[in-house]
Amino acid sequence: MLLKILDPLPDEVLGDLYFEMHEAKQEVYVVTGINRQAWPDGEGGIRFGFNQELRSRFASDDAFKQAYLQAVKHYQQVRQQIDKMLDEKRVPDASLVDQEKDLREKMEGFIAIRKLKLGDVVTVPCYTPHSLQHGVRTVEFQTPVYERKILSFAQKVLTQNHWDTEQALQNVNLDLPQEPDRIVLDKTASLCRERVVQFDDFKVERVSLDNNAGFVSPHGHHRLILVVTGTVTVEGRELGVEQAQLLPACAAIEINCVSQSAIVLIAEAL
Repeated sequence: MLLKILDPLPDEVLGDLYFEMHEAKQEVYVVTGINRQAWPDGEGGIRFGFNQELRSRFASDDAFKQAYLQAVKHYQQVRQQIDKMLDEKRVPDASLVDQEKDLREKMEGFIAIRKLKLGDVVTVPCYTPHSLQHGVRTVEFQTPVYERKILSFAQKVLTQNHWDTEQALQNVNLDLPQEPDRIVLDKTASLCRERVVQFDDFKVERVSLDNNAGFVSPHGHHRLILVVTGTVTVEGRELGVEQAQLLPACAAIEINCVSQSAIVLIAEAL
């Protein structure tokens, strides 16, 4: 398992990440911050799959894919013109900037937006395109696999010299994935343990704790614990928000809440 923080800039477009799809990598996002400059109401978003209402207007899914592909290609042509001018330290003229905005909005009209608030957990299955939006800070659990197919991007792509739209559309899942059922593993007056993710390679529990509540994470596999809110102790060592610790497979680990309340996530390798 790999654990990292995504902290995109709060600026619209500039802070939006690649609209990309994975064929092998499995990801879980946990929202730990919403920039109020970008999202005054505290509700951000992630581009997540495709616009189902627009999809229903087409005679077939193939027709929908082709229309989306054409929208991407038209946008990419203008994007490349602008990127070339910026590389040459030239300022794009106003008409080209307006054209870029118009084509970008048409392209992104094919894409669905999922609203996000603090503490939300997003499971990203393979073959679902996604793009975290600007100003939404998350912690990400993922399998340690580097592979992606970039469908589009509103800036110059720096990690490769091409987009992968046509290849991605061959296997893309056009349906909006359903969030997995939350399975309650243990519930008392001061504690709630839920299974929130079950992937092939790892699973994730969300544990909500009141002050002085505690539990023991059993041995068996190695685990990563991450604090989402509050403060906990892990075998006496204090951890705060966005701090994480590796829990060894060979030992059961005692975890206690030492703040008014806390939420922790525990990802366990399978």
